[in-house]
Amino acid sequence: MKKIALLLFVAFLCKNCFSQPSILWTKTYGGSSADYFDDIITTLDGGMICIGHTSSEDGDVDSTNSGSIDVWVVKLSESGDTLWSRTYGGSYNDYGATILAMPDSTYLLGCFVFSDDGDVTGFHGGDDIWLVKIDGNGNIIWQHCYGGSSGERLGGGYKEVISTNDGGFLVSARSQSDDGDVTLHYGSPLLEDIWVFKIDGSGNLQWQRTLGGFDQEYLACPISAGGDNYLILISTISSDGDMTGLTDYGLTDLLFIELDNSGNITDKASIGGSSYDKPNSIVGSPEGGYIITGTTSSTDAPFAPGFGFGSDQFAMKIDSVFNIKWVEQYGGIGGELPFASIQAPDGSVLVLGYVNYDSANNQITQVWGHNDYWCIRIDSSDGQLLWQESFGGSNADNGMGLCILQSDFLFLTGYAYSNDGQVIGNHGSIDAWLVALNNYTFISSIDQSSSEEINVFPNPFSTYSILSLTDHNDELKQILLYNNVGSCIREVNGTGYKATVDRNQLAAGLYFYTVETRNGNCYRGKILIQ
Repeated sequence: MKKIALLLFVAFLCKNCFSQPSILWTKTYGGSSADYFDDIITTLDGGMICIGHTSSEDGDVDSTNSGSIDVWVVKLSESGDTLWSRTYGGSYNDYGATILAMPDSTYLLGCFVFSDDGDVTGFHGGDDIWLVKIDGNGNIIWQHCYGGSSGERLGGGYKEVISTNDGGFLVSARSQSDDGDVTLHYGSPLLEDIWVFKIDGSGNLQWQRTLGGFDQEYLACPISAGGDNYLILISTISSDGDMTGLTDYGLTDLLFIELDNSGNITDKASIGGSSYDKPNSIVGSPEGGYIITGTTSSTDAPFAPGFGFGSDQFAMKIDSVFNIKWVEQYGGIGGELPFASIQAPDGSVLVLGYVNYDSANNQITQVWGHNDYWCIRIDSSDGQLLWQESFGGSNADNGMGLCILQSDFLFLTGYAYSNDGQVIGNHGSIDAWLVALNNYTFISSIDQSSSEEINVFPNPFSTYSILSLTDHNDELKQILLYNNVGSCIREVNGTGYKATVDRNQLAAGLYFYTVETRNGNCYRGKILIQ
Protein backbone atom coordinates (compact mmCIF):
# COMPACT_ATOMS: atom_id res chain seq x y z
CA MET A 1 0.00 0.00 0.00
CA LYS A 2 2.94 2.35 0.61
CA LYS A 3 3.97 1.79 -2.99
CA ILE A 4 0.50 2.66 -4.26
CA ALA A 5 0.34 5.78 -2.08
CA LEU A 6 3.71 6.97 -3.36
CA LEU A 7 2.69 6.39 -6.97
CA LEU A 8 -0.54 8.28 -6.40
CA PHE A 9 1.32 11.22 -4.89
CA VAL A 10 3.67 11.42 -7.85
CA ALA A 11 0.76 11.01 -10.26
CA PHE A 12 -1.00 13.93 -8.59
CA LEU A 13 1.96 16.14 -9.40
CA CYS A 14 2.73 14.85 -12.88
CA LYS A 15 1.55 15.77 -16.33
CA ASN A 16 2.29 13.66 -19.41
CA CYS A 17 4.29 11.28 -17.25
CA PHE A 18 3.88 7.70 -18.48
CA SER A 19 6.74 5.81 -20.06
CA GLN A 20 6.33 3.51 -23.05
CA PRO A 21 5.08 0.19 -21.63
CA SER A 22 6.67 -3.19 -22.30
CA ILE A 23 5.15 -6.67 -22.27
CA LEU A 24 5.35 -8.41 -18.91
CA TRP A 25 3.54 -11.53 -20.09
CA THR A 26 0.72 -12.71 -22.35
CA LYS A 27 -1.72 -15.56 -21.71
CA THR A 28 -4.42 -17.33 -23.69
CA TYR A 29 -7.63 -18.73 -22.17
CA GLY A 30 -10.15 -21.12 -23.63
CA GLY A 31 -10.78 -24.57 -25.01
CA SER A 32 -10.76 -26.30 -28.36
CA SER A 33 -13.52 -24.13 -29.84
CA ALA A 34 -14.04 -20.33 -29.97
CA ASP A 35 -13.54 -18.25 -26.80
CA TYR A 36 -13.74 -14.47 -26.39
CA PHE A 37 -13.20 -11.82 -23.69
CA ASP A 38 -15.15 -8.60 -24.29
CA ASP A 39 -14.52 -6.69 -21.05
CA ILE A 40 -12.14 -6.66 -18.09
CA ILE A 41 -12.18 -4.80 -14.77
CA THR A 42 -10.10 -4.81 -11.61
CA THR A 43 -11.44 -6.34 -8.40
CA LEU A 44 -11.19 -5.32 -4.75
CA ASP A 45 -8.83 -8.19 -3.92
CA GLY A 46 -6.20 -6.93 -6.36
CA GLY A 47 -7.07 -9.20 -9.26
CA MET A 48 -9.23 -8.95 -12.37
CA ILE A 49 -12.44 -10.38 -13.77
CA CYS A 50 -13.29 -10.85 -17.45
CA ILE A 51 -16.55 -11.46 -19.32
CA GLY A 52 -17.16 -12.76 -22.81
CA HIS A 53 -18.59 -15.84 -24.45
CA THR A 54 -17.46 -19.35 -25.29
CA SER A 55 -18.45 -22.38 -27.34
CA SER A 56 -15.85 -24.64 -25.72
CA GLU A 57 -16.48 -27.32 -23.11
CA ASP A 58 -12.88 -28.20 -22.30
CA GLY A 59 -9.54 -26.60 -21.47
CA ASP A 60 -10.05 -23.54 -19.27
CA VAL A 61 -13.83 -23.54 -19.76
CA ASP A 62 -16.29 -24.91 -17.21
CA SER A 63 -17.51 -28.21 -18.66
CA THR A 64 -21.13 -27.37 -17.71
CA ASN A 65 -21.52 -25.22 -20.87
CA SER A 66 -25.21 -25.73 -21.57
CA GLY A 67 -25.59 -24.22 -25.04
CA SER A 68 -23.78 -23.79 -28.32
CA ILE A 69 -22.52 -20.41 -27.00
CA ASP A 70 -22.59 -19.43 -23.32
CA VAL A 71 -21.76 -16.32 -21.32
CA TRP A 72 -18.28 -16.85 -19.88
CA VAL A 73 -16.84 -15.16 -16.75
CA VAL A 74 -13.30 -15.76 -15.52
CA LYS A 75 -11.80 -14.46 -12.25
CA LEU A 76 -8.03 -13.94 -12.45
CA SER A 77 -5.20 -13.18 -10.06
CA GLU A 78 -2.89 -10.23 -10.71
CA SER A 79 -0.51 -12.65 -12.46
CA GLY A 80 -3.26 -13.92 -14.77
CA ASP A 81 -3.85 -17.26 -13.06
CA THR A 82 -7.45 -18.50 -13.23
CA LEU A 83 -9.13 -18.45 -9.80
CA TRP A 84 -12.47 -19.63 -11.12
CA SER A 85 -14.29 -19.93 -14.44
CA ARG A 86 -18.08 -20.07 -14.87
CA THR A 87 -20.48 -20.26 -17.79
CA TYR A 88 -24.06 -18.97 -17.76
CA GLY A 89 -27.03 -19.26 -20.09
CA GLY A 90 -29.31 -21.81 -21.67
CA SER A 91 -29.45 -24.13 -24.66
CA TYR A 92 -29.10 -21.46 -27.36
CA ASN A 93 -26.59 -18.67 -28.01
CA ASP A 94 -25.91 -16.31 -25.09
CA TYR A 95 -23.28 -13.55 -25.00
CA GLY A 96 -21.54 -11.61 -22.22
CA ALA A 97 -20.79 -7.99 -23.12
CA THR A 98 -19.79 -5.98 -20.04
CA ILE A 99 -19.21 -6.35 -16.29
CA LEU A 100 -19.41 -3.98 -13.31
CA ALA A 101 -17.90 -4.42 -9.84
CA MET A 102 -19.92 -3.50 -6.75
CA PRO A 103 -18.53 -2.24 -3.40
CA ASP A 104 -19.58 -5.50 -1.70
CA SER A 105 -17.45 -7.63 -4.09
CA THR A 106 -20.45 -8.72 -6.15
CA TYR A 107 -20.64 -8.19 -9.91
CA LEU A 108 -23.26 -7.27 -12.48
CA LEU A 109 -23.05 -9.06 -15.83
CA GLY A 110 -24.43 -7.27 -18.89
CA CYS A 111 -25.45 -9.87 -21.49
CA PHE A 112 -27.85 -10.58 -24.32
CA VAL A 113 -29.40 -14.01 -24.78
CA PHE A 114 -31.39 -16.15 -27.19
CA SER A 115 -32.13 -18.87 -24.60
CA ASP A 116 -35.36 -19.41 -22.66
CA ASP A 117 -34.11 -22.14 -20.35
CA GLY A 118 -31.21 -23.05 -18.11
CA ASP A 119 -30.17 -20.01 -16.09
CA VAL A 120 -32.44 -17.72 -18.14
CA THR A 121 -36.02 -16.99 -17.07
CA GLY A 122 -38.53 -14.36 -18.17
CA PHE A 123 -37.45 -14.39 -21.84
CA HIS A 124 -39.54 -12.11 -24.09
CA GLY A 125 -38.57 -13.39 -27.55
CA GLY A 126 -36.02 -12.78 -30.29
CA ASP A 127 -33.05 -11.91 -28.12
CA ASP A 128 -33.24 -10.15 -24.75
CA ILE A 129 -31.00 -8.06 -22.56
CA TRP A 130 -30.02 -10.30 -19.65
CA LEU A 131 -28.60 -8.78 -16.46
CA VAL A 132 -27.14 -11.14 -13.87
CA LYS A 133 -25.95 -10.32 -10.36
CA ILE A 134 -23.32 -12.78 -9.08
CA ASP A 135 -21.39 -13.09 -5.82
CA GLY A 136 -17.60 -13.16 -5.48
CA ASN A 137 -17.51 -16.88 -6.33
CA GLY A 138 -19.67 -16.58 -9.43
CA ASN A 139 -22.94 -17.82 -7.92
CA ILE A 140 -26.09 -16.18 -9.30
CA ILE A 141 -27.86 -13.86 -6.83
CA TRP A 142 -30.54 -12.70 -9.26
CA GLN A 143 -31.16 -12.52 -13.01
CA HIS A 144 -33.69 -10.68 -15.17
CA CYS A 145 -34.54 -10.47 -18.88
CA TYR A 146 -35.55 -7.16 -20.45
CA GLY A 147 -37.01 -6.48 -23.88
CA GLY A 148 -39.79 -7.33 -26.30
CA SER A 149 -40.64 -10.00 -28.86
CA SER A 150 -38.17 -8.87 -31.54
CA GLY A 151 -34.62 -8.24 -30.41
CA GLU A 152 -32.54 -6.27 -27.90
CA ARG A 153 -28.75 -6.42 -27.81
CA LEU A 154 -25.65 -5.08 -26.14
CA GLY A 155 -22.49 -4.65 -28.22
CA GLY A 156 -19.36 -6.46 -27.04
CA GLY A 157 -16.54 -4.14 -26.05
CA TYR A 158 -18.78 -1.13 -25.43
CA LYS A 159 -19.63 0.06 -21.92
CA GLU A 160 -23.44 0.09 -22.20
CA VAL A 161 -24.26 -0.51 -18.52
CA ILE A 162 -23.33 1.94 -15.74
CA SER A 163 -23.97 2.19 -12.00
CA THR A 164 -26.22 4.98 -10.70
CA ASN A 165 -26.03 7.04 -7.52
CA ASP A 166 -29.04 5.28 -5.95
CA GLY A 167 -27.49 1.81 -6.17
CA GLY A 168 -29.22 0.89 -9.41
CA PHE A 169 -28.10 0.64 -13.01
CA LEU A 170 -28.69 2.38 -16.34
CA VAL A 171 -28.59 0.40 -19.57
CA SER A 172 -28.47 1.62 -23.18
CA ALA A 173 -29.16 -1.11 -25.73
CA ARG A 174 -30.22 -1.57 -29.33
CA SER A 175 -33.85 -2.57 -29.84
CA GLN A 176 -36.23 -3.66 -32.59
CA SER A 177 -39.28 -4.30 -30.37
CA ASP A 178 -42.39 -2.29 -29.61
CA ASP A 179 -43.95 -4.60 -27.02
CA GLY A 180 -43.10 -6.25 -23.73
CA ASP A 181 -40.91 -3.85 -21.75
CA VAL A 182 -40.41 -1.65 -24.85
CA THR A 183 -43.23 0.82 -25.45
CA LEU A 184 -42.01 2.54 -28.64
CA HIS A 185 -40.16 1.72 -31.84
CA TYR A 186 -39.66 4.53 -34.34
CA GLY A 187 -39.18 2.84 -37.68
CA SER A 188 -39.13 -0.48 -39.50
CA PRO A 189 -38.74 -3.55 -37.27
CA LEU A 190 -35.68 -4.36 -39.38
CA LEU A 191 -33.96 -1.22 -38.04
CA GLU A 192 -32.70 -0.65 -34.52
CA ASP A 193 -33.46 2.15 -32.07
CA ILE A 194 -31.62 2.89 -28.85
CA TRP A 195 -33.50 1.66 -25.80
CA VAL A 196 -32.51 3.14 -22.43
CA PHE A 197 -33.83 1.72 -19.18
CA LYS A 198 -33.19 2.17 -15.47
CA ILE A 199 -33.38 -0.60 -12.86
CA ASP A 200 -32.97 -0.65 -9.10
CA GLY A 201 -30.34 -2.67 -7.26
CA SER A 202 -32.53 -5.79 -7.35
CA GLY A 203 -33.11 -5.63 -11.09
CA ASN A 204 -36.64 -4.18 -11.02
CA LEU A 205 -37.44 -2.00 -14.05
CA GLN A 206 -38.06 1.61 -12.96
CA TRP A 207 -38.40 3.42 -16.28
CA GLN A 208 -37.57 3.00 -19.95
CA ARG A 209 -37.61 5.08 -23.13
CA THR A 210 -36.69 4.76 -26.79
CA LEU A 211 -34.23 7.18 -28.43
CA GLY A 212 -33.46 7.73 -32.09
CA GLY A 213 -35.41 8.21 -35.31
CA PHE A 214 -36.95 6.32 -38.19
CA ASP A 215 -33.63 5.17 -39.62
CA GLN A 216 -30.83 3.12 -38.02
CA GLU A 217 -29.15 3.74 -34.67
CA TYR A 218 -26.03 1.64 -34.22
CA LEU A 219 -24.94 1.83 -30.59
CA ALA A 220 -25.15 3.98 -27.49
CA CYS A 221 -22.70 4.66 -24.66
CA PRO A 222 -24.07 6.05 -21.37
CA ILE A 223 -22.17 8.11 -18.82
CA SER A 224 -23.13 10.07 -15.73
CA ALA A 225 -23.64 13.76 -16.52
CA GLY A 226 -23.35 14.87 -12.89
CA GLY A 227 -25.95 14.60 -10.16
CA ASP A 228 -28.69 12.21 -11.29
CA ASN A 229 -28.52 13.06 -15.00
CA TYR A 230 -27.15 10.84 -17.74
CA LEU A 231 -25.60 11.52 -21.11
CA ILE A 232 -26.30 9.00 -23.88
CA LEU A 233 -23.93 9.07 -26.87
CA ILE A 234 -25.55 7.54 -29.97
CA SER A 235 -24.41 6.68 -33.48
CA THR A 236 -27.30 7.53 -35.82
CA ILE A 237 -28.32 7.75 -39.47
CA SER A 238 -31.70 9.29 -38.60
CA SER A 239 -32.67 12.89 -39.31
CA ASP A 240 -36.05 12.78 -37.53
CA GLY A 241 -37.40 11.60 -34.19
CA ASP A 242 -35.00 12.77 -31.49
CA MET A 243 -32.80 14.34 -34.20
CA THR A 244 -35.60 16.82 -34.97
CA GLY A 245 -34.31 20.38 -34.57
CA LEU A 246 -30.69 19.28 -34.84
CA THR A 247 -28.33 19.50 -37.80
CA ASP A 248 -28.04 16.35 -39.91
CA TYR A 249 -24.38 16.63 -40.87
CA GLY A 250 -23.67 13.48 -42.85
CA LEU A 251 -24.28 9.79 -43.42
CA THR A 252 -23.79 8.90 -39.73
CA ASP A 253 -23.62 11.46 -36.93
CA LEU A 254 -22.88 11.63 -33.23
CA LEU A 255 -26.08 12.30 -31.28
CA PHE A 256 -25.84 13.45 -27.65
CA ILE A 257 -28.96 13.18 -25.48
CA GLU A 258 -29.00 14.15 -21.81
CA LEU A 259 -31.67 12.53 -19.61
CA ASP A 260 -32.81 13.29 -16.09
CA ASN A 261 -33.34 10.59 -13.47
CA SER A 262 -36.84 9.90 -14.81
CA GLY A 263 -35.71 9.50 -18.42
CA ASN A 264 -36.87 12.92 -19.65
CA ILE A 265 -34.73 14.65 -22.29
CA THR A 266 -33.09 17.76 -20.84
CA ASP A 267 -30.66 18.59 -23.64
CA LYS A 268 -29.42 17.26 -26.96
CA ALA A 269 -26.94 18.04 -29.73
CA SER A 270 -25.45 16.53 -32.90
CA ILE A 271 -21.89 16.59 -34.22
CA GLY A 272 -20.41 15.21 -37.41
CA GLY A 273 -18.84 15.59 -40.82
CA SER A 274 -20.31 14.77 -44.22
CA SER A 275 -19.52 11.03 -44.17
CA TYR A 276 -19.58 8.23 -41.57
CA ASP A 277 -18.74 9.25 -37.98
CA LYS A 278 -19.32 6.57 -35.36
CA PRO A 279 -18.53 6.92 -31.63
CA ASN A 280 -17.43 3.86 -29.68
CA SER A 281 -16.71 5.06 -26.12
CA ILE A 282 -16.95 8.06 -23.83
CA VAL A 283 -15.15 8.98 -20.58
CA GLY A 284 -15.28 12.02 -18.36
CA SER A 285 -12.44 14.52 -18.34
CA PRO A 286 -10.76 15.75 -15.14
CA GLU A 287 -11.03 19.30 -16.51
CA GLY A 288 -14.78 18.83 -17.06
CA GLY A 289 -16.63 17.70 -20.15
CA TYR A 290 -16.11 14.44 -21.99
CA ILE A 291 -13.68 12.68 -24.32
CA ILE A 292 -15.22 10.59 -27.09
CA THR A 293 -13.40 8.03 -29.22
CA GLY A 294 -14.62 6.47 -32.44
CA THR A 295 -14.03 6.16 -36.17
CA THR A 296 -14.55 8.66 -38.98
CA SER A 297 -14.54 8.62 -42.76
CA SER A 298 -15.24 12.35 -42.97
CA THR A 299 -12.58 14.70 -44.31
CA ASP A 300 -14.36 17.95 -43.48
CA ALA A 301 -14.99 19.85 -40.24
CA PRO A 302 -14.83 19.02 -37.43
CA PHE A 303 -12.57 16.29 -38.86
CA ALA A 304 -9.69 16.54 -41.34
CA PRO A 305 -8.36 14.51 -44.28
CA GLY A 306 -7.25 11.15 -42.93
CA PHE A 307 -4.14 9.02 -43.21
CA GLY A 308 -5.29 6.73 -46.03
CA PHE A 309 -8.13 4.90 -47.75
CA GLY A 310 -9.64 3.45 -44.57
CA SER A 311 -11.49 5.13 -41.74
CA ASP A 312 -9.42 6.79 -39.02
CA GLN A 313 -9.70 6.53 -35.29
CA PHE A 314 -10.59 9.84 -33.67
CA ALA A 315 -10.77 11.40 -30.23
CA MET A 316 -12.87 14.47 -29.48
CA LYS A 317 -13.21 16.56 -26.38
CA ILE A 318 -16.44 18.44 -25.69
CA ASP A 319 -17.56 20.57 -22.77
CA SER A 320 -20.77 20.03 -20.78
CA VAL A 321 -22.85 21.95 -23.35
CA PHE A 322 -21.40 20.05 -26.34
CA ASN A 323 -18.93 22.65 -27.61
CA ILE A 324 -15.96 20.98 -29.28
CA LYS A 325 -12.67 21.77 -27.53
CA TRP A 326 -10.42 19.70 -29.80
CA VAL A 327 -10.50 16.83 -32.32
CA GLU A 328 -7.58 14.59 -33.27
CA GLN A 329 -7.26 11.62 -35.65
CA TYR A 330 -4.95 8.62 -35.41
CA GLY A 331 -3.94 5.70 -37.60
CA GLY A 332 -2.37 4.51 -40.83
CA ILE A 333 -3.54 4.05 -44.40
CA GLY A 334 -5.74 1.09 -43.47
CA GLY A 335 -8.61 0.92 -41.00
CA GLU A 336 -8.64 1.31 -37.22
CA LEU A 337 -11.49 0.60 -34.82
CA PRO A 338 -11.44 1.50 -31.09
CA PHE A 339 -13.62 -0.42 -28.65
CA ALA A 340 -12.79 0.73 -25.13
CA SER A 341 -11.25 3.72 -23.35
CA ILE A 342 -10.33 4.45 -19.75
CA GLN A 343 -8.77 7.33 -17.89
CA ALA A 344 -5.24 6.80 -16.57
CA PRO A 345 -4.15 8.07 -13.13
CA ASP A 346 -2.50 11.14 -14.68
CA GLY A 347 -5.72 12.15 -16.49
CA SER A 348 -4.59 10.93 -19.92
CA VAL A 349 -6.83 8.56 -21.87
CA LEU A 350 -5.96 5.01 -22.94
CA VAL A 351 -7.80 3.58 -25.94
CA LEU A 352 -7.83 -0.05 -27.13
CA GLY A 353 -9.12 -1.50 -30.38
CA TYR A 354 -7.56 -2.99 -33.46
CA VAL A 355 -5.71 -2.05 -36.64
CA ASN A 356 -5.64 -4.09 -39.83
CA TYR A 357 -2.69 -5.46 -41.75
CA ASP A 358 -2.14 -2.53 -44.13
CA SER A 359 -1.83 0.17 -41.47
CA ALA A 360 1.92 -0.09 -40.78
CA ASN A 361 2.72 3.51 -41.62
CA ASN A 362 2.09 7.05 -40.40
CA GLN A 363 1.52 6.72 -36.62
CA ILE A 364 1.48 2.89 -36.57
CA THR A 365 5.04 1.61 -36.47
CA GLN A 366 4.38 -2.15 -36.59
CA VAL A 367 1.67 -4.64 -37.46
CA TRP A 368 1.91 -8.35 -36.74
CA GLY A 369 -0.85 -9.82 -38.90
CA HIS A 370 -4.31 -9.41 -40.33
CA ASN A 371 -5.66 -7.53 -37.28
CA ASP A 372 -3.71 -6.47 -34.18
CA TYR A 373 -4.55 -5.09 -30.78
CA TRP A 374 -3.77 -1.37 -30.99
CA CYS A 375 -3.44 0.64 -27.77
CA ILE A 376 -2.82 4.38 -27.72
CA ARG A 377 -2.41 6.93 -24.95
CA ILE A 378 -3.51 10.51 -25.59
CA ASP A 379 -3.22 13.75 -23.64
CA SER A 380 -6.66 14.76 -22.38
CA SER A 381 -5.83 18.47 -22.63
CA ASP A 382 -5.20 18.54 -26.40
CA GLY A 383 -5.48 15.02 -27.85
CA GLN A 384 -1.76 14.69 -28.52
CA LEU A 385 -0.68 11.11 -29.20
CA LEU A 386 1.73 10.23 -26.38
CA TRP A 387 2.46 6.63 -27.34
CA GLN A 388 1.06 3.76 -29.39
CA GLU A 389 1.77 0.05 -29.61
CA SER A 390 0.35 -2.93 -31.52
CA PHE A 391 0.25 -6.53 -30.27
CA GLY A 392 -0.60 -9.82 -31.91
CA GLY A 393 0.38 -12.60 -34.30
CA SER A 394 -0.01 -13.35 -38.00
CA ASN A 395 -3.80 -13.82 -37.92
CA ALA A 396 -6.68 -11.63 -36.67
CA ASP A 397 -6.40 -10.43 -33.04
CA ASN A 398 -8.89 -7.85 -31.75
CA GLY A 399 -8.55 -5.80 -28.55
CA MET A 400 -11.82 -5.25 -26.67
CA GLY A 401 -11.21 -4.12 -23.07
CA LEU A 402 -8.51 -2.73 -20.79
CA CYS A 403 -7.86 -1.88 -17.14
CA ILE A 404 -5.09 -0.54 -14.89
CA LEU A 405 -4.11 -2.51 -11.79
CA GLN A 406 -2.48 -0.81 -8.79
CA SER A 407 -1.28 2.11 -10.98
CA ASP A 408 1.58 -0.12 -12.16
CA PHE A 409 0.23 -2.53 -14.75
CA LEU A 410 -1.91 -2.13 -17.85
CA PHE A 411 -3.96 -5.13 -19.00
CA LEU A 412 -5.38 -5.49 -22.51
CA THR A 413 -7.85 -8.21 -23.42
CA GLY A 414 -9.87 -9.43 -26.38
CA TYR A 415 -9.45 -12.47 -28.56
CA ALA A 416 -6.85 -13.99 -30.88
CA TYR A 417 -6.98 -16.25 -33.91
CA SER A 418 -3.17 -16.30 -33.95
CA ASN A 419 -0.86 -18.89 -32.44
CA ASP A 420 2.44 -17.20 -33.19
CA GLY A 421 4.17 -13.87 -32.73
CA GLN A 422 3.20 -12.62 -29.27
CA VAL A 423 0.26 -15.07 -29.00
CA ILE A 424 1.44 -18.26 -27.32
CA GLY A 425 -0.49 -21.41 -26.40
CA ASN A 426 -3.72 -21.01 -28.38
CA HIS A 427 -6.04 -23.83 -27.27
CA GLY A 428 -8.22 -23.98 -30.37
CA SER A 429 -9.69 -21.95 -33.20
CA ILE A 430 -10.02 -18.67 -31.24
CA ASP A 431 -8.79 -17.94 -27.71
CA ALA A 432 -9.35 -15.11 -25.26
CA TRP A 433 -6.01 -13.31 -25.03
CA LEU A 434 -4.68 -11.18 -22.16
CA VAL A 435 -1.64 -8.91 -22.50
CA ALA A 436 0.04 -7.57 -19.33
CA LEU A 437 2.22 -4.47 -19.69
CA ASN A 438 4.61 -3.13 -17.08
CA ASN A 439 7.16 -0.30 -16.92
CA TYR A 440 4.02 1.80 -16.72
CA THR A 441 5.40 4.28 -14.19
CA PHE A 442 5.32 8.01 -13.51
CA ILE A 443 8.58 9.61 -14.59
CA SER A 444 8.35 13.11 -16.02
CA SER A 445 7.72 16.80 -15.39
CA ILE A 446 6.00 18.27 -12.34
CA ASP A 447 3.01 20.61 -12.28
CA GLN A 448 2.04 21.58 -8.73
CA SER A 449 -0.59 24.21 -9.53
CA SER A 450 -3.54 22.14 -8.29
CA SER A 451 -1.77 20.89 -5.15
CA GLU A 452 -0.94 24.48 -4.11
CA GLU A 453 -4.63 25.47 -4.20
CA ILE A 454 -6.27 22.34 -2.73
CA ASN A 455 -5.46 20.32 0.39
CA VAL A 456 -6.79 16.76 0.73
CA PHE A 457 -6.00 15.03 4.02
CA PRO A 458 -5.67 12.19 4.66
CA ASN A 459 -4.95 10.87 1.19
CA PRO A 460 -5.12 7.86 0.87
CA PHE A 461 -8.04 7.36 3.29
CA SER A 462 -10.35 4.57 4.38
CA THR A 463 -13.40 6.34 5.89
CA TYR A 464 -13.30 10.05 5.07
CA SER A 465 -10.99 12.86 3.97
CA ILE A 466 -11.12 16.66 4.29
CA LEU A 467 -10.81 18.71 1.08
CA SER A 468 -10.10 22.40 1.64
CA LEU A 469 -9.09 25.50 -0.31
CA THR A 470 -5.81 27.10 0.71
CA ASP A 471 -7.42 30.48 -0.05
CA HIS A 472 -9.88 30.84 2.84
CA ASN A 473 -11.37 33.94 1.23
CA ASP A 474 -12.76 31.80 -1.60
CA GLU A 475 -15.67 29.33 -1.27
CA LEU A 476 -16.45 25.93 -2.71
CA LYS A 477 -19.22 26.01 -5.32
CA GLN A 478 -19.23 22.48 -6.77
CA ILE A 479 -17.20 19.31 -6.14
CA LEU A 480 -17.67 16.32 -8.44
CA LEU A 481 -16.16 12.88 -7.86
CA TYR A 482 -15.32 10.57 -10.79
CA ASN A 483 -14.36 6.90 -10.90
CA ASN A 484 -11.34 5.62 -12.83
CA VAL A 485 -13.28 5.19 -16.08
CA GLY A 486 -14.36 8.83 -16.02
CA SER A 487 -17.98 8.49 -14.85
CA CYS A 488 -19.20 11.16 -12.44
CA ILE A 489 -20.42 9.16 -9.44
CA ARG A 490 -21.09 11.75 -6.76
CA GLU A 491 -21.46 15.43 -5.98
CA VAL A 492 -19.77 16.35 -2.67
CA ASN A 493 -21.35 19.06 -0.54
CA GLY A 494 -19.12 21.64 1.09
CA THR A 495 -19.49 24.72 3.30
CA GLY A 496 -17.23 27.71 2.88
CA TYR A 497 -13.75 26.60 1.91
CA LYS A 498 -13.99 23.04 3.29
CA ALA A 499 -15.77 19.77 2.44
CA THR A 500 -15.80 16.23 3.81
CA VAL A 501 -15.40 13.41 1.30
CA ASP A 502 -17.09 10.38 2.88
CA ARG A 503 -16.36 6.91 1.59
CA ASN A 504 -19.92 5.63 2.10
CA GLN A 505 -20.41 2.78 -0.40
CA LEU A 506 -17.36 3.53 -2.58
CA ALA A 507 -15.02 0.66 -3.38
CA ALA A 508 -11.30 0.88 -2.72
CA GLY A 509 -9.43 2.39 -5.63
CA LEU A 510 -8.45 5.54 -7.48
CA TYR A 511 -10.87 8.46 -7.93
CA PHE A 512 -10.70 11.92 -9.53
CA TYR A 513 -12.27 15.15 -8.30
CA THR A 514 -13.03 18.50 -9.89
CA VAL A 515 -13.58 21.65 -7.82
CA GLU A 516 -15.26 24.88 -8.91
CA THR A 517 -15.14 27.88 -6.56
CA ARG A 518 -17.28 30.99 -6.12
CA ASN A 519 -14.44 33.13 -7.51
CA GLY A 520 -14.50 31.13 -10.74
CA ASN A 521 -11.41 28.98 -10.11
CA CYS A 522 -11.35 25.35 -11.24
CA TYR A 523 -9.07 22.65 -9.83
CA ARG A 524 -8.70 18.90 -10.23
CA GLY A 525 -6.89 16.11 -8.48
CA LYS A 526 -6.92 12.51 -7.34
CA ILE A 527 -7.74 10.62 -4.17
CA LEU A 528 -7.12 7.02 -3.21
CA ILE A 529 -9.49 4.99 -1.06
CA GLN A 530 -7.85 2.09 0.75
